[in-house]
Amino acid sequence: MPDRDADNLPSLAEMALHDATRLLRLGLSEHHRPIDELLDRLLQKDGGKWLEVALKGGPTGSFGSPIAFVFEGKATLDQLIAIKQTSKSLLHAEPNLNGRLTALASYFFAVAAALLHHHTNISSRTRDELDSVLLELAAVCPPPWAAFLDKSSSTPSE
Repeated sequence: MPDRDADNLPSLAEMALHDATRLLRLGLSEHHRPIDELLDRLLQKDGGKWLEVALKGGPTGSFGSPIAFVFEGKATLDQLIAIKQTSKSLLHAEPNLNGRLTALASYFFAVAAALLHHHTNISSRTRDELDSVLLELAAVCPPPWAAFLDKSSSTPSE
């Protein structure tokens, strides 16, 4: 387990969830995916607070409140595509892990919002791949984000 200060140590139940999630991912995946680092970060005790700060400070926050913009559907499809593209560029250019995780979270939340509010897959991933990742994220995100991601994964797209 990575070094953490005492305030951010997970509870025994959270550790069990973390370990079970990690083992399932290792068993289902032949290699470590970038999304695995994001899932691990969200499973930390402060994961919900980190996500809130990341979405406000990352590409999703550049248009205002991420909750109003992404969750409530006030973003246009073009704005969501811009967030996705900016996030993708930052993911490859960002030198630190926190910046890359912020970009990755922004990417998937923009893609999820496009699915839910515009019924459009703006990702190059297949819908099956995308739904699988969104459900993995939903399993570790706090409310209301978990329900948002879950609903996005089950929304039909054109």
